[in-house]
Amino acid sequence: MRTTDQADDDRAGRVEQETTREGGGSTAFGGESRAQSSVIAVVLLVGVTVAGATAVLVVGSDALSDTQRDANVDSAENALSQIDAKASRVASGTNNTEVLTVADSGDGETRVEPNAGNINVTMENETTGDVQQVLLDESLGRVVYEVDGEEIAFQGGGVWRNTGDGSRMVSRPDVHYRGAGQESPTATVPLTVIKGESSSGDSLTISDDGTELRFPVRNTNRTNPITEGRINMTVRSEYYLAWGDYLEQLTGGVATYDHDDNEVSIVLVSPRDRENIQQGLFQTGTETDLVVSGSGDASTVDSYNSSVGPYHVQNSSNGSIRTAGDILISSNGEVYGDLIGGGEVTVKASSATVTGNVSYDRRGSPFKESVVQGWVADNASVNSTPPIRAYVKSRVDAFSNSSANDNDEVSAISSDNLDFASNGNSITLPSESGTTRQYYIDGDLAMTDDQNLTFDTSNGDVFVAVENSITMDTEANISVEGENSVRFFILDDFTMDGQSSVHVPEDDATRLWVYGTPETDVTFDGNGKGNSPVFVGAVYAPSTGDGTGGISIDNYAEIYGGIVGGETDISQGSVHFDHALQNVDPLPTDETIPRVTHLHLSINRVEIAAD
Repeated sequence: MRTTDQADDDRAGRVEQETTREGGGSTAFGGESRAQSSVIAVVLLVGVTVAGATAVLVVGSDALSDTQRDANVDSAENALSQIDAKASRVASGTNNTEVLTVADSGDGETRVEPNAGNINVTMENETTGDVQQVLLDESLGRVVYEVDGEEIAFQGGGVWRNTGDGSRMVSRPDVHYRGAGQESPTATVPLTVIKGESSSGDSLTISDDGTELRFPVRNTNRTNPITEGRINMTVRSEYYLAWGDYLEQLTGGVATYDHDDNEVSIVLVSPRDRENIQQGLFQTGTETDLVVSGSGDASTVDSYNSSVGPYHVQNSSNGSIRTAGDILISSNGEVYGDLIGGGEVTVKASSATVTGNVSYDRRGSPFKESVVQGWVADNASVNSTPPIRAYVKSRVDAFSNSSANDNDEVSAISSDNLDFASNGNSITLPSESGTTRQYYIDGDLAMTDDQNLTFDTSNGDVFVAVENSITMDTEANISVEGENSVRFFILDDFTMDGQSSVHVPEDDATRLWVYGTPETDVTFDGNGKGNSPVFVGAVYAPSTGDGTGGISIDNYAEIYGGIVGGETDISQGSVHFDHALQNVDPLPTDETIPRVTHLHLSINRVEIAAD
C-alpha cells in the first residue's frame, strides 16, 4: 500500500506531464490562469476600494474644511457685529473695557487697521460748491477678518463683506436719515472710529478714546436748522460700493463714485421751495439784468397752453416775466403779460408794450408809464430759486458709469458718443417699458448739417447726461415721439444756431427739459427771418447772485415753453410761454434731491487692540 505522501507525489507528476504535453497551456479547467485572474481581481478590488476610500476621504475632508471655513466666517460676522454695541457700552462708562473673540481657529487672520478708510463731511455753498466748513475729516479704521481672500470687516459702525469682485453690507453703519414726507429732514451720524496701533489676533480688547460732538455746536455758527447750503459726505473705503448702495437706499439720492480713489459721495441740500415754472422767463440772479428789446422788428413774450392746443391756434397775453434782479424794456419790446421785478423795473421807450401790470421793488427812471396797460406799483416780492448744480452733476456722474447707463443697448452710441456717420445722419434712441432709459455722452453732444436725433418715448421717459455741451448748428434737429418726456442734464452750455430745431408735437413743452448749472450759457442765435432756431421745451438752469450763466435769444429765434436762468437778453427774439408747465414739477418726482434741515454729527473714538 502506498503512503499518502507517495499518492500526492504521483498526482503532482501527472499534472506536470499533462501541462507539458499541452505546450504549457491551460488545463481543461484553466488551473493556473484561473488562479492568476483571481489574484488580479483581488488586486483590482483592493485598488478600487482604496481609491474610493481615498476619494471619500478627500471629498469629505474638503467638505469638512468648507464647513469649518463657513462656520468661521459666520462666527466672524457675528463677532464683528457686536463691536459697535460693546464700543457704546465702553463710551457710556458701563464698562472700562470689552473683550470678544472673532474666531478661535487658525484658518483666518484678524487684523486691526486704524488708518484704513476715511470720512469727510463738509458744508458747502450751494451755488458755487465752495467748502464753507469742514465738519469732519478723519480715518474710519477697520477690524478685518480674512480667510482665503475673503474679508469681513467692521467699519463706521457697520459690517461689510468683500469677496474680491465686489462688496456688500452685512449690517448697516452709523448713518441714519429721515427725510421722506418730513417737515424737518434730519441726518444723524454718530460714527464709531477706530484708534490705536495696527495689530493682529483673534481676541479683541475695546476701550474708550473719547466722544466729540461736531454738529450742532453751541455758541458757534454750526447750528440747526440749516437754512441754506448743502452737506457733502464722502467715504473712502475698500467697501465704497456697498457704502454707496446703502447711502442711496437711505436717502433716495444718487451717490457719486470716484472709482480710482475708492470713494463715494452723497449730497444733502437745505430745502427751499422749487415752485413750478409760472412765467415765460424767470431770471433768478439778484445782481443781473433781464433785457427785452428790438431794433426794427419786435421782441415778443406771450403765451399759449399746449394742453389745449399748439401755439398757432390759441396764443394769448399771459406771457409774464419775473426776475430777482432788474428788468429793462426798451424799443419794440413787447410783453403780453405782467412784469415782476425784485429789483429795478424800467420801461423807457414809447414803442414798448406791456399789456399787464408792473410790480417792482425799485422803479426805474425814466419810466414810460403810458405804455403799461395795467397798474404800476412798488409791491414786488421775488424769491429766487436755488441752483441745481449738485443735482445735475450727480446725474452726469451716475450715468457715466457703464453699469448705470443703457449705451450698450443701442448700436448708435459708440465709445459713449453718438455715431451719426454710421447711421445715415439719423439716430433713434428708444425707451423701455417699466423703467427710464439712461444714456451718457462723454464730451459734447454736437450736431450739424442735416443730422437728426429722435427720441422714441412710447414706452417711457428717456434721460440723457452730457458731460460738456449741447450744440446744434445749420439744420440739426432733435425730435420727441411718443407720450413721455426727454430730459437732458448738461454741465456746460446749450447752443442752437442756424435753422436748428427741437421739436415736440403740439408744441408740448412739458415733454422736453434741459437742466443746467449756474454757469450754463443758453444761446439761441438766428440768421434772420425763416433762418433761425426753433426750440420747444423748458430750460431750467437757475442761478443766484451774479452767477456767470445767462440766456440769449437773438435774431428771430423762437422759444415755445419756458426758461429759468441767469442774466437774460432778448433781442428780436420771441418767447411763447406754455401754461401747461405750471402743472409740472420742475424736477422729476422720482428723482428727488435729498434734503436736510437738521444735522446731528458726532464721533465715538474707540481703541481696539488684537492679540
